[in-house]
Amino acid sequence: MILKALLLTCVKRLKGERSSSAIFHIIKGKRSIQTIQDIHMYQLTNFYSSVKNIRKADYNKEMQKLIRQKLIAEADVERRTETYLITELGNEWLERNSDSSSIHYFNGLTYANTSLKFYLRLVLLIQTLTNTTRNNYSFLPVVNDPETERWVKHIYSSQVYQTRETLNQLYEELKKVFRYFTDEEAHLFIDRLTGFEQYGLSLDQLANKYGRSQWEVPLLITAMTQNMLQVVVEDKEEFPFLTFMTGDIQPENMLLTNSAKSTHRLLQKGYDIPAIAQIRKLKYNTIYDHIVEIAIHDPAFPIEKYVNKKTQHSIMEAIQQTKSFMLKDIKENINHEVSYFEIRLVLSLIKNTIHSGDKGDK
Repeated sequence: MILKALLLTCVKRLKGERSSSAIFHIIKGKRSIQTIQDIHMYQLTNFYSSVKNIRKADYNKEMQKLIRQKLIAEADVERRTETYLITELGNEWLERNSDSSSIHYFNGLTYANTSLKFYLRLVLLIQTLTNTTRNNYSFLPVVNDPETERWVKHIYSSQVYQTRETLNQLYEELKKVFRYFTDEEAHLFIDRLTGFEQYGLSLDQLANKYGRSQWEVPLLITAMTQNMLQVVVEDKEEFPFLTFMTGDIQPENMLLTNSAKSTHRLLQKGYDIPAIAQIRKLKYNTIYDHIVEIAIHDPAFPIEKYVNKKTQHSIMEAIQQTKSFMLKDIKENINHEVSYFEIRLVLSLIKNTIHSGDKGDK
C-alpha cells in the first residue's frame, strides 16, 4: 500500500507535466537539477529518495499495475514520453487510504542520507546493550558497517559502568516516540530489532507476519525512522538520549552537487557568469544550471541580478495563465526574448514562497 500511495501521490501532484521517468528519479533520489526542481515545484520533497533501491524494471511493473487497475491513465497518448494523470478511481483510492498508508512519515529531502545511519546505530546499540547487560560479550553483530561499529564501541566504552541505565533510558524514550505511530507499526519496527537471545525477524518474515508486500516493510521502516528523527529534532528535551545519538548526524540542508558548490564559491567571490565559465572551462548552460540549483536551495538568492522585476512579473503572469510549471507552456505565453534560464530562476523563486496546499493535491 505504501508504494502504491507514493506513486499515486506523485502522479497526482505532477498533473501530467512530467514524464514517468521523473517520478522514478524522484523516489530513487537522483541528484540532478531537474529532479531537485521538480520535488520543490510539485511539493514532493518528502518523497525524495524514498525508494533508493528500486530498479527501473520493478518501477515500470508497479506503474503498469496502476494502469491495469485504472488508477492512472496516459495524459497524452501522442507524446513520445510517458506522462500520466490520476483517474477518478485513483483519487478515490487515495482519499480512502492515504492516511493509513504511512507515506506522511517520509521526510526524504531532509533525512534520506541520515536516516539509515541513525537506524543502524539504533539497531546495533540495542543489540549491544541488551547482550552486555546479561554478560554476553560474544554475540554476532547484526549490523556489518564499520562506521556504525566504531560509533557503538565508543558509546559503549563511555557508558560501560551504566549500561543498564542507558538501556532503560533508551527504552523509555522509544516508548514515547512509538506513540507517534500505530500499534501495528510500532510492533513491526520492534520485531525487526535483535536483543539478547532474540534475533529480529527478516524482512520476508515481517511481510508474512503483518500481511504486507515485499516493498512495504523496508519502506515503512525507512518512513518511520525519518519521522522519528523529525520528532526528536522538534522535542530534544523529551528525547535526550536519542538527541545525543543524532548529535553528529547532520540533515541535508544544501543538497547541491559538487560542481554547483564550486560555482557557488566563485559567485560568492564576485565572479560573473562569463568569468566562471572561463575559469571552470564549462559551457554557459552548465553555469546556468548551477545558478538555478543554488537559487532553489537559497531563499535569499538575489535572482534580480539575472532577471529584472518586469520580466519576473511577466513570467509569473504566464504561470498563472497556463496553470503550469512546464517551461514550454510558460515560454509560449511570454515575450520570445525571455530565456529558459530566466523562467527557471523565477520558478525557483516560486519554490521559496510556495505554501502547503498550493499547486499540491487540489
